[in-house]
Amino acid sequence: MLGISVLISFMYMLNFVVIDRTFQTLIDIVKDGKVDHAIIEKLVSELEELEKSYPVELKYLLNFYLSLLYIILGNYSKAEECLKKVLKLAENDLNLLCRAYMNFVWLYMMMGDFKKAEDFAKKALKIAEELKNEFLIKKAKNLLERIRKD
Repeated sequence: MLGISVLISFMYMLNFVVIDRTFQTLIDIVKDGKVDHAIIEKLVSELEELEKSYPVELKYLLNFYLSLLYIILGNYSKAEECLKKVLKLAENDLNLLCRAYMNFVWLYMMMGDFKKAEDFAKKALKIAEELKNEFLIKKAKNLLERIRKD
């Protein structure tokens, strides 16, 4: 069983190139029973504490990670709250905005609100195309395709 400090270190070492893989890894860890919800909740608690003392420039990052954890835990209102903070704190970072929009897509899909999910997927695709980021373009298109299937 992984310890909290290992998970926190894991979260800090991430950059946005591997966010999607990280999210899937966390889901797999929870599904495999290697980490139970109590440990994820403790991690959330520790990250929330860190946010209080974090410089404003980095709060968007903590809220981004917290939103992923809240989605895993099924606490969708807290995930939405964190993602709204990300939008406010990183409004000039198009890469982060695109990824935050993609997290909104996952959030709203989990909540069954496919209209909102589609709206955010379209926003993410528009930004990805502005950035000319092929990885993000592909990811946004895949999300749109998945929404249309559901």
